[in-house]
Amino acid sequence: MCTSNIEITVRGGMLAVKSPYRQAAVDRMRVVAGRRWDAGSMANLFPVATFDTLAAIIADCYADCSVQGPGGEVKAGEPITRGVLAVPAPTPVAPFAAAMTEEEAIRAGHAESKIVEVFGKPVIVRIHASTCPCECCMRPAELHDFGDWIFVVERERKLAPQTFIPLMDRHTCPELDGTLIRATWTDNVVEKLEVLYGKEGVTWVTK
Repeated sequence: MCTSNIEITVRGGMLAVKSPYRQAAVDRMRVVAGRRWDAGSMANLFPVATFDTLAAIIADCYADCSVQGPGGEVKAGEPITRGVLAVPAPTPVAPFAAAMTEEEAIRAGHAESKIVEVFGKPVIVRIHASTCPCECCMRPAELHDFGDWIFVVERERKLAPQTFIPLMDRHTCPELDGTLIRATWTDNVVEKLEVLYGKEGVTWVTK
Protein backbone atom coordinates (compact mmCIF):
# COMPACT_ATOMS: atom_id res chain seq x y z
CA MET A 1 0.00 0.00 0.00
CA CYS A 2 1.42 3.39 -0.99
CA THR A 3 2.15 5.55 2.06
CA SER A 4 2.44 8.83 0.11
CA ASN A 5 2.25 10.07 -3.45
CA ILE A 6 5.30 10.69 -5.60
CA GLU A 7 6.06 14.36 -6.23
CA ILE A 8 7.97 15.59 -9.28
CA THR A 9 9.00 19.23 -9.67
CA VAL A 10 11.22 20.88 -12.26
CA ARG A 11 14.36 22.82 -11.26
CA GLY A 12 16.11 24.17 -14.31
CA GLY A 13 17.23 21.14 -16.26
CA MET A 14 16.61 18.73 -13.38
CA LEU A 15 13.64 16.78 -12.04
CA ALA A 16 13.32 16.75 -8.25
CA VAL A 17 11.63 13.54 -7.15
CA LYS A 18 10.26 12.76 -3.70
CA SER A 19 9.05 9.20 -3.24
CA PRO A 20 8.38 6.69 -0.44
CA TYR A 21 11.35 4.50 0.46
CA ARG A 22 11.43 1.21 -1.42
CA GLN A 23 14.74 -0.61 -1.79
CA ALA A 24 14.03 -1.83 -5.33
CA ALA A 25 13.41 1.76 -6.46
CA VAL A 26 16.48 3.06 -4.62
CA ASP A 27 18.72 0.47 -6.30
CA ARG A 28 17.50 1.47 -9.77
CA MET A 29 17.45 5.22 -9.20
CA ARG A 30 21.03 5.25 -7.94
CA VAL A 31 22.39 4.10 -11.31
CA VAL A 32 20.47 6.61 -13.45
CA ALA A 33 23.03 8.77 -15.24
CA GLY A 34 23.36 12.22 -13.67
CA ARG A 35 21.30 11.44 -10.56
CA ARG A 36 22.29 13.12 -7.32
CA TRP A 37 20.80 13.43 -3.86
CA ASP A 38 19.73 16.84 -2.57
CA ALA A 39 19.87 16.58 1.22
CA GLY A 40 18.33 20.04 1.65
CA SER A 41 15.03 19.14 0.02
CA MET A 42 15.29 15.39 0.67
CA ALA A 43 14.80 14.66 -3.02
CA ASN A 44 16.57 12.79 -5.79
CA LEU A 45 17.55 15.04 -8.70
CA PHE A 46 17.56 13.64 -12.24
CA PRO A 47 18.37 15.29 -15.58
CA VAL A 48 15.17 16.03 -17.52
CA ALA A 49 16.56 13.83 -20.31
CA THR A 50 16.20 10.74 -18.07
CA PHE A 51 12.41 11.11 -17.69
CA ASP A 52 11.59 7.94 -19.65
CA THR A 53 13.93 5.87 -17.47
CA LEU A 54 12.45 7.44 -14.34
CA ALA A 55 8.89 6.80 -15.54
CA ALA A 56 9.73 3.11 -16.06
CA ILE A 57 11.15 2.85 -12.52
CA ILE A 58 8.05 4.47 -11.05
CA ALA A 59 5.75 2.20 -13.06
CA ASP A 60 7.62 -0.92 -11.90
CA CYS A 61 8.29 0.00 -8.28
CA TYR A 62 5.38 2.32 -7.41
CA ALA A 63 2.46 0.89 -9.37
CA ASP A 64 0.18 1.57 -6.39
CA CYS A 65 1.18 5.25 -6.07
CA SER A 66 -0.13 8.37 -7.77
CA VAL A 67 2.37 10.81 -9.30
CA GLN A 68 1.97 14.57 -8.91
CA GLY A 69 3.79 16.66 -11.53
CA PRO A 70 4.09 20.39 -12.23
CA GLY A 71 0.97 20.40 -14.40
CA GLY A 72 -1.14 17.46 -13.33
CA GLU A 73 -1.52 14.10 -11.65
CA VAL A 74 -1.23 10.52 -12.85
CA LYS A 75 -3.37 8.12 -10.86
CA ALA A 76 -1.92 4.80 -9.70
CA GLY A 77 -1.69 2.35 -12.60
CA GLU A 78 -2.11 4.98 -15.34
CA PRO A 79 0.61 5.61 -17.98
CA ILE A 80 3.21 8.16 -16.86
CA THR A 81 3.83 10.68 -19.65
CA ARG A 82 5.54 14.05 -20.04
CA GLY A 83 2.34 15.59 -21.35
CA VAL A 84 0.14 14.71 -18.41
CA LEU A 85 2.74 15.78 -15.83
CA ALA A 86 3.81 18.84 -17.88
CA VAL A 87 7.47 17.82 -17.70
CA PRO A 88 9.47 19.72 -20.34
CA ALA A 89 11.48 17.99 -23.04
CA PRO A 90 15.26 18.12 -22.48
CA THR A 91 17.09 21.12 -23.89
CA PRO A 92 20.31 20.25 -25.74
CA VAL A 93 23.38 21.74 -24.10
CA ALA A 94 26.54 22.79 -25.92
CA PRO A 95 27.94 20.65 -28.73
CA PHE A 96 28.04 16.96 -27.88
CA ALA A 97 29.58 15.87 -31.18
CA ALA A 98 33.01 15.84 -29.56
CA ALA A 99 33.92 16.02 -25.90
CA MET A 100 35.00 19.42 -24.63
CA THR A 101 38.15 19.95 -22.65
CA GLU A 102 37.49 20.72 -19.00
CA GLU A 103 38.51 24.35 -19.52
CA GLU A 104 36.01 24.67 -22.39
CA ALA A 105 33.31 23.18 -20.17
CA ILE A 106 34.05 25.73 -17.45
CA ARG A 107 33.87 28.62 -19.94
CA ALA A 108 30.55 27.23 -21.24
CA GLY A 109 29.16 27.14 -17.71
CA HIS A 110 29.01 23.37 -17.24
CA ALA A 111 31.55 23.26 -14.40
CA GLU A 112 32.93 25.63 -11.80
CA SER A 113 35.50 25.69 -9.04
CA LYS A 114 34.15 25.56 -5.50
CA ILE A 115 35.69 25.42 -2.07
CA VAL A 116 34.39 22.45 -0.10
CA GLU A 117 35.34 21.12 3.31
CA VAL A 118 37.07 17.76 3.48
CA PHE A 119 37.32 16.69 7.11
CA GLY A 120 37.20 20.31 8.20
CA LYS A 121 39.81 21.54 5.73
CA PRO A 122 38.95 23.78 2.75
CA VAL A 123 39.72 22.14 -0.59
CA ILE A 124 39.22 23.63 -4.04
CA VAL A 125 37.45 21.14 -6.31
CA ARG A 126 35.70 21.51 -9.64
CA ILE A 127 32.01 20.64 -9.56
CA HIS A 128 30.59 19.49 -12.88
CA ALA A 129 26.94 19.74 -13.87
CA SER A 130 25.15 16.45 -14.54
CA THR A 131 24.90 17.40 -18.23
CA CYS A 132 28.56 18.42 -18.56
CA PRO A 133 29.98 17.16 -21.88
CA CYS A 134 33.67 17.55 -21.01
CA GLU A 135 36.17 14.78 -21.63
CA CYS A 136 36.28 13.90 -17.93
CA CYS A 137 32.52 13.56 -17.57
CA MET A 138 32.24 11.51 -20.75
CA ARG A 139 34.20 8.81 -18.89
CA PRO A 140 32.64 6.59 -16.21
CA ALA A 141 34.97 7.36 -13.28
CA GLU A 142 37.01 10.35 -12.15
CA LEU A 143 39.42 10.70 -9.23
CA HIS A 144 40.77 13.66 -7.27
CA ASP A 145 43.95 13.54 -5.20
CA PHE A 146 43.45 15.17 -1.78
CA GLY A 147 46.76 14.06 -0.29
CA ASP A 148 45.92 11.53 2.41
CA TRP A 149 42.61 10.84 0.69
CA ILE A 150 41.30 10.39 -2.85
CA PHE A 151 37.83 11.46 -3.96
CA VAL A 152 36.08 9.06 -6.35
CA VAL A 153 33.11 10.00 -8.54
CA GLU A 154 31.74 6.92 -10.25
CA ARG A 155 28.57 7.47 -12.27
CA GLU A 156 27.48 3.84 -12.66
CA ARG A 157 28.31 2.94 -9.04
CA LYS A 158 29.83 -0.46 -9.82
CA LEU A 159 32.87 -0.14 -7.55
CA ALA A 160 30.98 -0.83 -4.28
CA PRO A 161 33.85 0.27 -1.96
CA GLN A 162 31.89 -0.94 1.07
CA THR A 163 32.63 -4.52 -0.03
CA PHE A 164 36.42 -4.25 0.31
CA ILE A 165 37.30 -1.02 2.16
CA PRO A 166 36.76 -0.69 5.94
CA LEU A 167 34.35 2.00 7.10
CA MET A 168 37.19 3.92 8.81
CA ASP A 169 38.91 4.29 5.41
CA ARG A 170 35.95 5.60 3.41
CA HIS A 171 33.43 8.41 3.71
CA THR A 172 30.41 8.94 1.46
CA CYS A 173 29.84 12.56 0.37
CA PRO A 174 26.22 12.78 -0.88
CA GLU A 175 26.52 16.56 -1.36
CA LEU A 176 29.24 15.93 -3.97
CA ASP A 177 27.86 12.57 -5.15
CA GLY A 178 31.14 10.75 -4.50
CA THR A 179 33.25 8.87 -1.97
CA LEU A 180 36.39 9.85 -0.05
CA ILE A 181 38.77 6.91 0.26
CA ARG A 182 42.01 6.81 2.23
CA ALA A 183 44.94 7.13 -0.19
CA THR A 184 46.47 3.83 0.96
CA TRP A 185 43.71 2.16 -1.06
CA THR A 186 44.49 4.06 -4.28
CA ASP A 187 46.13 1.17 -6.16
CA ASN A 188 43.28 -1.20 -5.25
CA VAL A 189 40.64 1.33 -6.29
CA VAL A 190 42.31 2.19 -9.58
CA GLU A 191 42.84 -1.49 -10.41
CA LYS A 192 39.18 -2.32 -9.79
CA LEU A 193 37.96 0.71 -11.75
CA GLU A 194 40.17 -0.20 -14.72
CA VAL A 195 38.79 -3.75 -14.67
CA LEU A 196 35.24 -2.34 -14.67
CA TYR A 197 35.70 0.44 -17.24
CA GLY A 198 39.11 -0.02 -18.88
CA LYS A 199 42.03 2.39 -18.51
CA GLU A 200 40.38 4.95 -20.79
CA GLY A 201 37.35 5.03 -18.53
CA VAL A 202 39.28 6.25 -15.46
CA THR A 203 40.34 9.91 -15.29
CA TRP A 204 42.45 11.76 -12.73
CA VAL A 205 40.89 15.25 -12.61
CA THR A 206 43.28 16.58 -9.97
CA LYS A 207 46.51 14.83 -9.09
